[in-house]
Amino acid sequence: KHLFPVNPDKVRQGKIALKDVPYMQRGGSWDNSDLTGKKGWMNTGFGMKAFNDGKAKEVKANKYDQKYNGNSKPAMSFFGSAAKTESIKVRAKKNGISADQQMWRDAGALSVEQARKRRGGAPKINQNKAGAGDDKKFFGLF
Repeated sequence: KHLFPVNPDKVRQGKIALKDVPYMQRGGSWDNSDLTGKKGWMNTGFGMKAFNDGKAKEVKANKYDQKYNGNSKPAMSFFGSAAKTESIKVRAKKNGISADQQMWRDAGALSVEQARKRRGGAPKINQNKAGAGDDKKFFGLF
C-alpha cells in the first residue's frame, strides 16, 4: 500500500488522485491528515501540483503507532528519553536553522564550526616535506 510506482505526469494531470499516491511519494502524512477535509488542486510536500478528490479517509493509529508517537510512557535508554517532544520544524525555528539542518543536528552531525574546532583537525598533506626529492622506488624497497 505504501510503495508502488506512480507516474508523476499522471498525478500532475489529475488522472491519479492524491489519495492513491503513497504518502512517501507525495511528501504527505502516513495517516492522510494532509488530504482529509480538502478537495481540489493542491501542492504536495514535494511542490508538485496535484488533484485531491476529497475522498481520502484518515487512518487511525494502532497501539504500535501510539507507542512510537509518544502517547504512552516514554522509553528510557542510555542516551536519554525516546519520547517525541516537538516537531523538527518547531525546533528548527527556535534554533534559527532550516529543518534539514535540524534533522542533521538531531542525528549527531557536527556543524561547520564544531568540525573546525575538533582536536587535531583534518590531516595536513604537504608535498614539499614528504620526500619531495626522493626518487620513486619499487614498493619503497629498491
